[in-house]
Amino acid sequence: SAPQNVSLAITDVDDEAPTITSEAIANPIAENSGAGQEIYTVTASDNVGIDSYAITGTDASAFTIDTNSGVVTLTGNPDFETQNSYTFEVTASDAAGNTSAPQNVSLTVTDVDDEAPVINSSNSANPIAENSGAGQEIYTVTASDNIGIDSYAITGTDASAFTIDTNTGVVTLTGNPDFEIQESYSFEVTASDAAGNTSAPQNVSLAITD
Repeated sequence: SAPQNVSLAITDVDDEAPTITSEAIANPIAENSGAGQEIYTVTASDNVGIDSYAITGTDASAFTIDTNSGVVTLTGNPDFETQNSYTFEVTASDAAGNTSAPQNVSLTVTDVDDEAPVINSSNSANPIAENSGAGQEIYTVTASDNIGIDSYAITGTDASAFTIDTNTGVVTLTGNPDFEIQESYSFEVTASDAAGNTSAPQNVSLAITD
């Protein structure tokens, strides 16, 4: 026969995998800053567009990922003393089923002071005589803390009869003591540090002598 010319077209198929463009380090977070934090967002480039995101790796079980947006969320409340860093891997896939090389990501948890001060002053003030005068300094709160004491406070049964210097811890009886009206007082003092940690309350008693 006469020769028949035949043509065959080759259609293009996407075989180019996405490329992760987000950083390999997530922004550090402070311990005890709360569960459910969005700590990282995966971004990637691809010639036909990203279809989904996934997370794997060492600490992947501590996170969830939004497969559509790439947002990674830490499910628990971070605790430096339990775990001070996390690592995980993220990937991006396109509609043709091409998956990026995994991107290893690290997350650092920063240490925050969570140690409360400890009151080390006595649980009893030195007794005072009745009618010895108003405005007496009858007690001084002292406490220890790993970063230092920021303030002192007074509460408790007879707290209204006293004032406290929040900076020095000096407790003052505002009125003139009278044994026949009240022969003893009790109050509680606390110490707080700059991180907001407050000591256990220390109950203090003050005796009035007749």
